[in-house]
Amino acid sequence: MKATARVGARAHGGGDAALAGLILAAALAIAGGPSFANGVPALPYRWVRPPANLRGGNVTPASGQGTLALRATGVDAGSVATDDAQAFVVLARHSVAPRAGEAAVRITITPLDPRGLPGLPPGLHIDGNAYRIEAVYAGSGEVVTLTKPATVVLQYPIHGLQLFRLSDATWAGLETVRFQTSLQVFAFTDRPGIFAAVGAGRPAPWYVSSWPYLAATVLLLLLSVPLLRRAARSRDGAGGNARTPGASPPA
Repeated sequence: MKATARVGARAHGGGDAALAGLILAAALAIAGGPSFANGVPALPYRWVRPPANLRGGNVTPASGQGTLALRATGVDAGSVATDDAQAFVVLARHSVAPRAGEAAVRITITPLDPRGLPGLPPGLHIDGNAYRIEAVYAGSGEVVTLTKPATVVLQYPIHGLQLFRLSDATWAGLETVRFQTSLQVFAFTDRPGIFAAVGAGRPAPWYVSSWPYLAATVLLLLLSVPLLRRAARSRDGAGGNARTPGASPPA
């Protein structure tokens, strides 16, 4: 969030309230402000293992499971998502071949702590959770082979840039489309696996608590408003004793 102000503009009336509003806007800017998706405040990200300053309000992320019908020509098109909508997988029509005795494909999405996974190449970090996506024949539990790419969509908390897939203990970047307004990345994949939104550099400074700065700003507000009121009363008193230009002094 960015706070802007016009320099030299004059407020008429409600001076203290206007000042409070400006200081509050600055405080929100310092604190990072709320995240917005499509003009609506986004729900807080749910972490498997949250940063230390977010543990108090963190909600455990949800998993997801669903089945898609398997016809004589292949699987029906459809999608499965986690209950908190932080991860989706979409299968195209006929992207899984039929198999005798099988009536459905079962898809499971499980959030993971990325710290228990192999590391990324230098200069990269996982932004949020990793997610294991499994697709099996519902009857036998045998892993399916995709004949067409599936689409994976992940939400990230702040600085995700690219979707990566972990296969055989190695992370590989996927060609990614990023929607910054909704904090989502999506990519095609030719196989299930473990996926994560990845950002560049070290984890964002947003992970460091900004509440001390907000508290300091509120304290500044509490201290400054009485001083401004006192200054306003002084100006009003001085104005009452001022002479009109050109007027003669009293006889």
